[in-house]
Amino acid sequence: MSRRVEDGAGPCGEKVVPVSVPGARLNVGCGRFPLAGWLNLDLQELPGVDRVVDVRAGLPLRDAAAVYAEHFLEHLTFLEALD
Repeated sequence: MSRRVEDGAGPCGEKVVPVSVPGARLNVGCGRFPLAGWLNLDLQELPGVDRVVDVRAGLPLRDAAAVYAEHFLEHLTFLEALD
């Protein structure tokens, strides 16, 4: 999988084109704590990150079985959280 920032997944209004990942479990904003057996997403390229992506524009993945985002929401501004 690509470890670069996904095309169209930026905060500047680019269109997010989701890729189907049926049954995948997404760990959004994993930082330095990736989960085994999960697709680990983060804004920074860190050890264990499977995809570097800015999810403020939306998740570039669809059909996931689960989304875990325990350490992500507190990094959003109030307006980003509402959007």
